[in-house]
Amino acid sequence: MSEKFQNYLSKYSKVERDAVLEAPVRLYGSANIKREVTIGRFSYVNNRTTVARGTKIGRYCSIGKNVEISVFDHPMEWLSSSPVSYNLHLHFPDEKGLFVQSKIDRKKAATIGNDVWISSNSVILRGVTIGDGCIVGAGSVVTRDVPPYSIVAGTPARLIRKRFDDETIERLLSTAWWDRPLEVLSTLSFDDLASCLESLETLELADKAESLALSKTPTELDETAVTTASKSPEQELAKAVTEATESNPESEADTEAEADAEVEAEAEAEAEAEVDADVETDKLTALRASIQDIEAGIKKPPSEEKVIFASLLSDKLREANASEAVLEFVNTNTSQLFHDYDYADYYDQMALNNKVLQIVESTRGLDEADALPAPVQKTVLNILVGKG
Repeated sequence: MSEKFQNYLSKYSKVERDAVLEAPVRLYGSANIKREVTIGRFSYVNNRTTVARGTKIGRYCSIGKNVEISVFDHPMEWLSSSPVSYNLHLHFPDEKGLFVQSKIDRKKAATIGNDVWISSNSVILRGVTIGDGCIVGAGSVVTRDVPPYSIVAGTPARLIRKRFDDETIERLLSTAWWDRPLEVLSTLSFDDLASCLESLETLELADKAESLALSKTPTELDETAVTTASKSPEQELAKAVTEATESNPESEADTEAEADAEVEAEAEAEAEAEVDADVETDKLTALRASIQDIEAGIKKPPSEEKVIFASLLSDKLREANASEAVLEFVNTNTSQLFHDYDYADYYDQMALNNKVLQIVESTRGLDEADALPAPVQKTVLNILVGKG
Protein backbone atom coordinates (compact mmCIF):
# COMPACT_ATOMS: atom_id res chain seq x y z
CA MET A 1 0.00 0.00 0.00
CA SER A 2 1.38 3.38 -1.01
CA GLU A 3 1.79 5.84 1.83
CA LYS A 4 1.94 9.03 -0.22
CA PHE A 5 -0.57 11.32 1.45
CA GLN A 6 -1.42 15.00 1.49
CA ASN A 7 -2.57 17.27 4.29
CA TYR A 8 -6.07 18.76 4.30
CA LEU A 9 -5.72 22.40 5.32
CA SER A 10 -8.62 24.85 5.42
CA LYS A 11 -7.90 28.09 3.59
CA TYR A 12 -8.54 29.88 6.89
CA SER A 13 -6.12 27.74 8.93
CA LYS A 14 -2.63 28.90 9.84
CA VAL A 15 0.55 26.83 10.10
CA GLU A 16 3.69 28.66 11.26
CA ARG A 17 7.20 27.80 10.18
CA ASP A 18 9.01 24.80 11.64
CA ALA A 19 5.70 23.05 12.34
CA VAL A 20 5.69 19.44 11.17
CA LEU A 21 2.47 17.76 10.02
CA GLU A 22 2.84 14.04 9.26
CA ALA A 23 0.41 13.66 6.35
CA PRO A 24 -2.41 13.15 6.30
CA VAL A 25 -3.38 15.76 8.91
CA ARG A 26 -6.59 17.77 8.67
CA LEU A 27 -7.07 21.37 9.88
CA TYR A 28 -10.62 22.69 9.92
CA GLY A 29 -11.72 26.31 9.85
CA SER A 30 -9.33 28.74 11.50
CA ALA A 31 -7.19 26.18 13.32
CA ASN A 32 -3.94 27.86 14.38
CA ILE A 33 -0.75 25.77 14.55
CA LYS A 34 2.23 27.62 16.03
CA ARG A 35 5.96 27.14 15.49
CA GLU A 36 7.72 23.83 16.20
CA VAL A 37 4.47 21.95 16.70
CA THR A 38 4.40 18.31 15.56
CA ILE A 39 1.18 16.48 14.67
CA GLY A 40 1.00 12.78 13.76
CA ARG A 41 -0.80 11.30 10.81
CA PHE A 42 -4.57 10.86 10.70
CA SER A 43 -5.01 13.49 13.41
CA TYR A 44 -7.31 16.46 12.95
CA VAL A 45 -7.61 19.85 14.63
CA ASN A 46 -10.98 21.53 14.51
CA ASN A 47 -12.11 25.13 14.00
CA ARG A 48 -10.85 27.97 16.23
CA THR A 49 -8.36 25.77 18.07
CA THR A 50 -4.86 27.01 18.89
CA VAL A 51 -1.88 24.70 19.40
CA ALA A 52 0.95 26.69 20.99
CA ARG A 53 4.62 26.51 20.13
CA GLY A 54 6.47 23.25 20.74
CA THR A 55 3.41 21.10 21.40
CA LYS A 56 3.66 17.45 20.36
CA ILE A 57 0.50 15.65 19.21
CA GLY A 58 0.57 11.96 18.31
CA ARG A 59 -1.20 9.98 15.62
CA TYR A 60 -4.94 9.36 15.26
CA CYS A 61 -5.84 12.25 17.58
CA SER A 62 -9.16 14.14 17.49
CA ILE A 63 -8.97 17.76 18.68
CA GLY A 64 -12.31 19.56 19.04
CA LYS A 65 -13.27 23.19 18.46
CA ASN A 66 -12.15 26.15 20.59
CA VAL A 67 -9.41 24.13 22.30
CA GLU A 68 -6.28 25.81 23.69
CA ILE A 69 -3.21 23.57 24.03
CA SER A 70 -0.01 24.66 25.83
CA VAL A 71 -1.49 28.05 26.70
CA PHE A 72 0.96 30.62 28.06
CA ASP A 73 0.59 31.45 31.73
CA HIS A 74 1.37 34.74 33.50
CA PRO A 75 3.57 35.31 36.54
CA MET A 76 1.54 35.29 39.73
CA GLU A 77 4.30 36.20 42.22
CA TRP A 78 5.53 39.38 40.47
CA LEU A 79 4.33 42.90 41.07
CA SER A 80 1.94 42.44 38.15
CA SER A 81 0.77 39.56 36.01
CA SER A 82 0.72 41.90 32.99
CA PRO A 83 3.11 41.11 30.12
CA VAL A 84 4.44 44.70 30.10
CA SER A 85 7.34 43.47 32.25
CA TYR A 86 8.38 40.52 30.08
CA ASN A 87 6.77 40.79 26.63
CA LEU A 88 6.14 44.48 26.06
CA HIS A 89 7.28 44.54 22.42
CA LEU A 90 4.70 41.92 21.40
CA HIS A 91 1.67 43.64 22.88
CA PHE A 92 2.72 47.32 22.71
CA PRO A 93 5.49 47.59 20.10
CA ASP A 94 5.50 51.41 20.01
CA GLU A 95 6.19 51.59 23.76
CA LYS A 96 9.39 49.56 23.59
CA GLY A 97 11.85 50.47 26.36
CA LEU A 98 9.21 51.86 28.70
CA PHE A 99 9.42 49.02 31.23
CA VAL A 100 12.29 46.86 32.46
CA GLN A 101 11.99 43.47 30.76
CA SER A 102 12.53 40.31 32.81
CA LYS A 103 12.79 36.73 31.64
CA ILE A 104 9.85 34.52 32.52
CA ASP A 105 10.47 30.81 33.04
CA ARG A 106 7.70 28.65 31.67
CA LYS A 107 7.11 24.94 31.63
CA LYS A 108 7.70 23.05 28.40
CA ALA A 109 4.81 22.66 25.97
CA ALA A 110 2.24 19.91 26.44
CA THR A 111 2.66 16.43 24.98
CA ILE A 112 -0.41 14.68 23.62
CA GLY A 113 -0.12 10.93 23.03
CA ASN A 114 -1.64 8.84 20.25
CA ASP A 115 -5.36 8.14 19.80
CA VAL A 116 -6.32 11.02 22.13
CA TRP A 117 -9.71 12.75 21.88
CA ILE A 118 -9.86 16.28 23.30
CA SER A 119 -13.41 17.61 23.25
CA SER A 120 -14.43 21.17 22.41
CA ASN A 121 -13.75 24.19 24.62
CA SER A 122 -11.01 22.47 26.63
CA VAL A 123 -7.75 23.97 27.88
CA ILE A 124 -4.52 21.97 28.19
CA LEU A 125 -1.88 23.72 30.32
CA ARG A 126 1.82 23.73 29.60
CA GLY A 127 3.93 20.95 31.08
CA VAL A 128 1.08 18.44 30.89
CA THR A 129 1.43 15.00 29.30
CA ILE A 130 -1.75 13.30 28.15
CA GLY A 131 -1.15 9.59 27.68
CA ASP A 132 -2.09 7.40 24.74
CA GLY A 133 -5.78 6.63 24.31
CA CYS A 134 -7.09 9.33 26.67
CA ILE A 135 -10.39 11.19 26.37
CA VAL A 136 -10.83 14.75 27.69
CA GLY A 137 -14.42 15.84 28.27
CA ALA A 138 -15.79 19.07 26.82
CA GLY A 139 -14.95 22.28 28.67
CA SER A 140 -12.22 20.69 30.78
CA VAL A 141 -9.07 22.38 32.10
CA VAL A 142 -6.25 19.84 32.28
CA THR A 143 -3.65 20.93 34.83
CA ARG A 144 -1.74 17.69 35.45
CA ASP A 145 -0.58 14.56 33.65
CA VAL A 146 -3.24 12.09 32.53
CA PRO A 147 -2.37 8.33 32.54
CA PRO A 148 -2.96 6.35 29.34
CA TYR A 149 -6.52 5.37 28.46
CA SER A 150 -8.07 7.60 31.11
CA ILE A 151 -11.29 9.59 30.72
CA VAL A 152 -11.06 12.95 32.48
CA ALA A 153 -13.38 15.93 32.72
CA GLY A 154 -14.02 19.05 34.80
CA THR A 155 -12.24 22.18 35.98
CA PRO A 156 -9.68 21.14 36.96
CA ALA A 157 -9.97 17.86 35.07
CA ARG A 158 -10.34 14.77 37.25
CA LEU A 159 -10.39 11.06 36.47
CA ILE A 160 -13.87 9.82 35.60
CA ARG A 161 -12.86 6.25 34.80
CA LYS A 162 -10.45 4.16 32.75
CA ARG A 163 -11.52 3.20 29.22
CA PHE A 164 -10.56 -0.43 29.79
CA ASP A 165 -9.33 -2.74 32.53
CA ASP A 166 -5.62 -2.65 33.42
CA GLU A 167 -4.76 -5.83 31.52
CA THR A 168 -6.37 -4.55 28.31
CA ILE A 169 -4.62 -1.19 28.66
CA GLU A 170 -1.27 -2.93 29.09
CA ARG A 171 -1.92 -5.01 25.97
CA LEU A 172 -2.90 -1.93 23.95
CA LEU A 173 0.22 -0.03 24.99
CA SER A 174 2.38 -3.05 24.22
CA THR A 175 1.05 -3.32 20.67
CA ALA A 176 1.49 0.43 19.99
CA TRP A 177 -0.91 -0.11 17.08
CA TRP A 178 -0.59 3.50 15.87
CA ASP A 179 2.97 2.73 14.77
CA ARG A 180 1.93 -0.27 12.69
CA PRO A 181 2.07 0.00 8.88
CA LEU A 182 -1.18 0.87 7.16
CA GLU A 183 -1.04 -2.47 5.37
CA VAL A 184 -1.70 -4.03 8.78
CA LEU A 185 -4.16 -1.50 10.19
CA SER A 186 -6.29 -1.51 7.06
CA THR A 187 -7.12 -5.19 7.65
CA LEU A 188 -8.45 -4.65 11.20
CA SER A 189 -12.06 -4.07 12.23
CA PHE A 190 -11.58 -1.35 14.82
CA ASP A 191 -14.95 -2.07 16.43
CA ASP A 192 -13.80 -5.58 17.44
CA LEU A 193 -11.20 -4.84 20.10
CA ALA A 194 -10.58 -8.48 21.06
CA SER A 195 -9.90 -9.50 17.46
CA CYS A 196 -7.66 -6.47 16.90
CA LEU A 197 -5.55 -7.22 19.96
CA GLU A 198 -5.19 -10.86 19.00
CA SER A 199 -4.01 -9.95 15.48
CA LEU A 200 -1.64 -7.25 16.71
CA GLU A 201 -0.11 -9.47 19.38
CA THR A 202 0.44 -12.25 16.84
CA LEU A 203 2.32 -9.79 14.65
CA GLU A 204 4.29 -8.58 17.66
CA LEU A 205 5.43 -12.13 18.46
CA ALA A 206 6.39 -12.69 14.83
CA ASP A 207 8.43 -9.49 14.85
CA LYS A 208 10.25 -10.55 18.02
CA ALA A 209 11.05 -13.98 16.59
CA GLU A 210 12.40 -12.43 13.39
CA SER A 211 14.45 -9.92 15.35
CA LEU A 212 15.91 -12.67 17.53
CA ALA A 213 16.84 -14.75 14.48
CA LEU A 214 18.52 -11.81 12.80
CA SER A 215 20.49 -10.99 15.94
CA LYS A 216 22.10 -14.46 16.20
CA THR A 217 25.58 -15.13 14.85
CA PRO A 218 26.30 -18.14 12.58
CA THR A 219 27.88 -19.93 15.54
CA GLU A 220 24.76 -19.43 17.64
CA LEU A 221 22.61 -20.73 14.79
CA ASP A 222 24.78 -23.88 14.63
CA GLU A 223 24.40 -24.34 18.38
CA THR A 224 20.65 -24.01 18.02
CA ALA A 225 20.67 -26.73 15.37
CA VAL A 226 22.70 -29.04 17.66
CA THR A 227 20.35 -28.38 20.54
CA THR A 228 17.38 -29.20 18.32
CA ALA A 229 19.02 -32.44 17.23
CA SER A 230 19.69 -33.50 20.84
CA LYS A 231 16.12 -34.21 21.83
CA SER A 232 14.95 -35.57 25.15
CA PRO A 233 13.43 -39.09 25.43
CA GLU A 234 9.97 -37.52 25.72
CA GLN A 235 10.55 -35.62 22.47
CA GLU A 236 11.80 -38.79 20.74
CA LEU A 237 8.67 -40.64 21.92
CA ALA A 238 6.44 -37.89 20.58
CA LYS A 239 8.29 -38.07 17.26
CA ALA A 240 7.82 -41.83 17.09
CA VAL A 241 4.09 -41.52 17.78
CA THR A 242 3.80 -38.91 15.06
CA GLU A 243 5.66 -41.09 12.54
CA ALA A 244 3.50 -44.07 13.41
CA THR A 245 0.36 -42.04 12.95
CA GLU A 246 1.55 -40.69 9.63
CA SER A 247 2.23 -44.26 8.36
CA ASN A 248 -1.28 -45.39 9.36
CA PRO A 249 -3.61 -45.67 6.31
CA GLU A 250 -6.60 -44.49 8.33
CA SER A 251 -4.60 -41.45 9.42
CA GLU A 252 -3.68 -40.75 5.81
CA ALA A 253 -7.36 -40.93 4.85
CA ASP A 254 -8.22 -38.50 7.63
CA THR A 255 -5.47 -36.18 6.41
CA GLU A 256 -6.83 -36.27 2.86
CA ALA A 257 -10.33 -35.52 4.14
CA GLU A 258 -9.03 -32.59 6.15
CA ALA A 259 -7.19 -31.30 3.09
CA ASP A 260 -10.37 -31.54 1.00
CA ALA A 261 -12.31 -29.70 3.71
CA GLU A 262 -9.66 -27.00 3.80
CA VAL A 263 -9.85 -26.53 0.01
CA GLU A 264 -13.64 -26.31 0.21
CA ALA A 265 -13.44 -23.73 3.02
CA GLU A 266 -11.01 -21.64 1.01
CA ALA A 267 -13.36 -21.72 -1.99
CA GLU A 268 -16.26 -20.57 0.20
CA ALA A 269 -14.13 -17.76 1.65
CA GLU A 270 -13.19 -16.60 -1.86
CA ALA A 271 -16.86 -16.59 -2.89
CA GLU A 272 -17.81 -14.55 0.18
CA ALA A 273 -15.00 -12.10 -0.57
CA GLU A 274 -16.34 -11.66 -4.11
CA VAL A 275 -19.82 -10.96 -2.72
CA ASP A 276 -18.39 -8.43 -0.26
CA ALA A 277 -16.52 -6.75 -3.10
CA ASP A 278 -19.74 -6.55 -5.14
CA VAL A 279 -21.59 -5.01 -2.17
CA GLU A 280 -18.80 -2.48 -1.68
CA THR A 281 -18.95 -1.60 -5.40
CA ASP A 282 -22.73 -1.11 -5.13
CA LYS A 283 -22.20 1.23 -2.17
CA LEU A 284 -19.68 3.30 -4.09
CA THR A 285 -22.02 3.47 -7.10
CA ALA A 286 -24.90 4.61 -4.88
CA LEU A 287 -22.65 7.22 -3.25
CA ARG A 288 -21.63 8.62 -6.63
CA ALA A 289 -25.29 8.74 -7.68
CA SER A 290 -26.20 10.61 -4.48
CA ILE A 291 -23.44 13.10 -5.11
CA GLN A 292 -24.68 13.76 -8.63
CA ASP A 293 -28.28 14.17 -7.46
CA ILE A 294 -27.43 16.55 -4.62
CA GLU A 295 -25.13 18.76 -6.65
CA ALA A 296 -27.04 18.77 -9.96
CA GLY A 297 -26.42 22.09 -11.62
CA ILE A 298 -23.64 23.08 -9.22
CA LYS A 299 -20.19 23.56 -10.74
CA LYS A 300 -18.16 22.25 -7.82
CA PRO A 301 -18.88 18.59 -6.93
CA PRO A 302 -19.55 17.90 -3.25
CA SER A 303 -17.29 16.16 -0.81
CA GLU A 304 -18.43 13.01 0.99
CA GLU A 305 -18.87 15.11 4.13
CA LYS A 306 -21.68 17.03 2.42
CA VAL A 307 -23.45 13.81 1.47
CA ILE A 308 -23.11 12.50 5.01
CA PHE A 309 -24.38 15.79 6.42
CA ALA A 310 -27.40 15.83 4.08
CA SER A 311 -28.41 12.37 5.32
CA LEU A 312 -27.81 13.31 8.96
CA LEU A 313 -29.80 16.53 8.62
CA SER A 314 -32.76 14.74 7.01
CA ASP A 315 -32.80 12.11 9.77
CA LYS A 316 -32.77 14.72 12.51
CA LEU A 317 -35.53 16.78 10.87
CA ARG A 318 -37.65 13.65 10.46
CA GLU A 319 -37.11 12.75 14.15
CA ALA A 320 -38.26 16.26 15.08
CA ASN A 321 -41.49 15.76 13.07
CA ALA A 322 -40.63 18.32 10.42
CA SER A 323 -43.13 18.53 7.58
CA GLU A 324 -42.54 16.85 4.24
CA ALA A 325 -42.40 20.29 2.65
CA VAL A 326 -39.46 21.20 4.91
CA LEU A 327 -37.68 17.92 4.17
CA GLU A 328 -38.14 18.33 0.41
CA PHE A 329 -36.90 21.92 0.49
CA VAL A 330 -33.83 21.11 2.57
CA ASN A 331 -32.90 18.05 0.49
CA THR A 332 -33.30 20.03 -2.74
CA ASN A 333 -31.13 22.91 -1.53
CA THR A 334 -28.46 21.03 0.41
CA SER A 335 -25.63 22.34 -1.75
CA GLN A 336 -26.55 25.96 -1.01
CA LEU A 337 -26.01 25.40 2.68
CA PHE A 338 -22.25 25.25 2.20
CA HIS A 339 -21.69 28.45 0.29
CA ASP A 340 -19.39 30.75 2.29
CA TYR A 341 -19.75 28.55 5.34
CA ASP A 342 -17.40 26.22 7.18
CA TYR A 343 -19.42 23.00 7.25
CA ALA A 344 -17.12 21.60 9.94
CA ASP A 345 -19.40 23.38 12.42
CA TYR A 346 -22.09 20.83 11.63
CA TYR A 347 -20.04 18.21 13.46
CA ASP A 348 -21.11 20.02 16.62
CA GLN A 349 -24.16 17.90 17.47
CA MET A 350 -25.58 20.42 19.94
CA ALA A 351 -25.43 23.24 17.40
CA LEU A 352 -27.01 21.04 14.72
CA ASN A 353 -29.83 20.00 17.08
CA ASN A 354 -30.51 23.67 17.86
CA LYS A 355 -30.74 24.44 14.14
CA VAL A 356 -33.20 21.60 13.63
CA LEU A 357 -35.39 22.87 16.49
CA GLN A 358 -35.32 26.40 15.06
CA ILE A 359 -36.40 25.10 11.65
CA VAL A 360 -39.28 23.08 13.09
CA GLU A 361 -40.41 26.06 15.19
CA SER A 362 -40.25 28.51 12.28
CA THR A 363 -42.31 26.20 10.02
CA ARG A 364 -44.89 25.19 12.61
CA GLY A 365 -48.52 25.59 11.50
CA LEU A 366 -47.87 25.47 7.76
CA ASP A 367 -50.14 23.29 5.66
CA GLU A 368 -48.49 19.88 5.21
CA ALA A 369 -49.34 19.81 1.50
CA ASP A 370 -48.09 23.30 0.65
CA ALA A 371 -44.60 24.19 -0.51
CA LEU A 372 -42.68 26.52 1.79
CA PRO A 373 -43.44 30.20 1.12
CA ALA A 374 -40.47 32.25 -0.10
CA PRO A 375 -40.01 34.13 3.23
CA VAL A 376 -39.98 30.81 5.12
CA GLN A 377 -37.49 29.33 2.65
CA LYS A 378 -35.16 32.26 3.31
CA THR A 379 -35.57 31.82 7.07
CA VAL A 380 -34.68 28.11 6.87
CA LEU A 381 -31.58 28.78 4.76
CA ASN A 382 -30.45 31.54 7.12
CA ILE A 383 -30.78 29.18 10.10
CA LEU A 384 -28.73 26.50 8.39
CA VAL A 385 -25.89 28.82 7.33
CA GLY A 386 -25.67 30.41 10.76
CA LYS A 387 -27.55 33.63 10.06
CA GLY A 388 -30.80 32.68 11.70
